Amino acid sequence: MMFYFPTSKKERPTSKWHTQRPDTDNLAKLVMDCLQQAGIMKDDSCVASLVVEKVWCLHGTEGVAVSVASLGANETAAKTTTKRKKRKTT
Repeated sequence: MMFYFPTSKKERPTSKWHTQRPDTDNLAKLVMDCLQQAGIMKDDSCVASLVVEKVWCLHGTEGVAVSVASLGANETAAKTTTKRKKRKTT
């Protein structure tokens, strides 16, 4: 998700990070709730990866860009294995 916030300040370059309210996590939750209500996803608990960014933009180009990809049946998350040494008992 990429959120674009308009700026009228000449000294503020566009594409610079927007570090003010609203909070990024609240924006993401709003979009995920809308995707759920629209029937695009069953529940937001199925989201395995999420990238959210906020930037400044020129007036008239504000908005949000959302990209959704489905995890196929044969796709699995990468597994990491931790090997532990066994302690010898005496």
